[in-house]
Amino acid sequence: MGTFTSIVARKGSHYLNTISALIIVLCLEQIQSGKHAWLDKFRALRRMPTCSGYVNWVVQRLSHSMMLSHWLGAIILLLPIPLLVGMLQMLFGHTFNMGAFLLNVSVLFLCMRSHDELPILERSTLEYRVERTCWQFVDGQFAVLFWYVLFGPFGAVLFRLSSVLHHGAEASRHFAQGTYYAYYSLAWIPARLTAFFFALVGSFVPCFEYWRHTLSGPVQNEVMVRDCALASVGESHGSSIFVSLSALLHRTQVVWLFTLCMMLATGLTF
Repeated sequence: MGTFTSIVARKGSHYLNTISALIIVLCLEQIQSGKHAWLDKFRALRRMPTCSGYVNWVVQRLSHSMMLSHWLGAIILLLPIPLLVGMLQMLFGHTFNMGAFLLNVSVLFLCMRSHDELPILERSTLEYRVERTCWQFVDGQFAVLFWYVLFGPFGAVLFRLSSVLHHGAEASRHFAQGTYYAYYSLAWIPARLTAFFFALVGSFVPCFEYWRHTLSGPVQNEVMVRDCALASVGESHGSSIFVSLSALLHRTQVVWLFTLCMMLATGLTF
């Protein structure tokens, strides 16, 4: 009986850590840039070069080996920092304490990219602009929250670092195959959940038909999310498509938050 009680208490504290950080960070993300100088300074930390010295150090030692220049090199780049965060996560334990709370809030906040504007080239096509807009939500918010709820700070850092390494020039030049597949694999589930939610809150039949076909083949995540979004907004054209797209993304955010709460409520976390 005592063991069962301790497990329940530990689970409850873990959920309290997770959901309290989730609420605080999502509230901070609702504040637009320029409203508070202190918040903008913290957001600027997200755009700083991440572990560039570490990447260069690994590249110098592994780039001459053909065996290490792909998979193992990417793994060596990707795992140490998330493992360090995971060790801190275990050190603070599952009790609700200030150390665990600050770790959860700081890691989740730094891993979010909701307010980072992805570069959109001038005179770019409509499809490209829709792709960048949708993927900013997946890469900057939905995927981070999914892996955070599933694995805590370890999961959030693992996904964000995979994104940083995949888009970083130095890492992608030497470990392109490994960093691409790491990022593609970690984004696969959040991307397809997002596209499925597009079908639920948008035009269901055309979006679901395309979404169903993407499950059986290696479709690029960004392209799949873009095409499902375009199918969901239906007959919108020109500038009106972005009005419909904005409404679609806000409805999808609500479904995502409901899904994350259900994951926590049913114990689908580690």
